[in-house]
Amino acid sequence: MEFPQPNLTPENELSSGVEKEIIAPKIADMKHRLAAPKKGIKFYWHQVRLIALTLAVLEFLVYVFSTIPAMANFANEIFSPVSVLAQITAFIFLSAKFLKEKSVKRSFLAPLFCAFLAGLILAIVQLILYHRVWTLYNLALEPIWWLVRALVVVILVNIVYKIYQLLTFKKGVEPTLKIN
Repeated sequence: MEFPQPNLTPENELSSGVEKEIIAPKIADMKHRLAAPKKGIKFYWHQVRLIALTLAVLEFLVYVFSTIPAMANFANEIFSPVSVLAQITAFIFLSAKFLKEKSVKRSFLAPLFCAFLAGLILAIVQLILYHRVWTLYNLALEPIWWLVRALVVVILVNIVYKIYQLLTFKKGVEPTLKIN
């Protein structure tokens, strides 16, 4: 005995008017909510949240490994420089990403926001772990230290980008100096 197969064509997938009126607007609303924001703090949050969390976790692993006596040497001599290299790479990546889009403001703000978030996450984790008075000062100073490092990297990236722009010649521009 064979069961009847429904006629599934694109025309009758949303056959009833109720489905078209209810489901289609909900799908459009979900797509709108999932779209990346175009401006404001939400834009920077959307761009840097995973990078900042990764940098904070790497730095936290340095702290964890340095508390284990057998791993202290590894943490200080190998993992700590890897963490700093990851920070520099992340700041260069974020700055270059927005310079490629010709947005100098975002090329400064995105890495700085990332550094602030990672520093703040680390300061809060240290406050929870250590329960000492210095961690209260660290709550303000750790994000500032991360901001200073990110600012130095971002300034260097922007300087290199400007030098690159000056050294590359534009097509169709003739030199003004004529030598006969």
